[in-house]
Amino acid sequence: MIEKEIIAFNNSDVDFIAIRQMDQKGYSIEIGIDFIYLETEYSSDEEVVAWAIEYGFSDEELADPENNLDNLRALKARSEEEYHNLDPPSYATPHGRAFDYFHNLDFFIPEHIGINIIEGLHPGNDWLGVTAENFESLISLQTVLLDNGIKANFDIK
Repeated sequence: MIEKEIIAFNNSDVDFIAIRQMDQKGYSIEIGIDFIYLETEYSSDEEVVAWAIEYGFSDEELADPENNLDNLRALKARSEEEYHNLDPPSYATPHGRAFDYFHNLDFFIPEHIGINIIEGLHPGNDWLGVTAENFESLISLQTVLLDNGIKANFDIK
């Protein structure tokens, strides 16, 4: 019997982390390790001003030197942090980013390979994530992705 392995690509299109679940058989699939709550640091000056206008700042308030871009950016960051702590967007978490990735593919992952794209663990639950039933499921997933032109690396943890 030939033992199959995960392929490690030098120039991958996407890098996943596969974290062994407590049952020691299944894996949770994630993208990245960072929790991203603030998009303010990536916002242009124009986007910060547009946010301030949407937030209710008048032209006169925007002309006030106290409301310079640095102060508006800080206010926007505090507002985002409060909102995201209540209801983080899917891109904010490693498992949410994996969910988004697989949910937005233009092809389907065959059910028989044991990959579960989960939109809520039960009614009323908003956890988003992707799991693999076992190591063979990860190998099959990598094969399906490669068959569709995607070089995916899996860092097994």
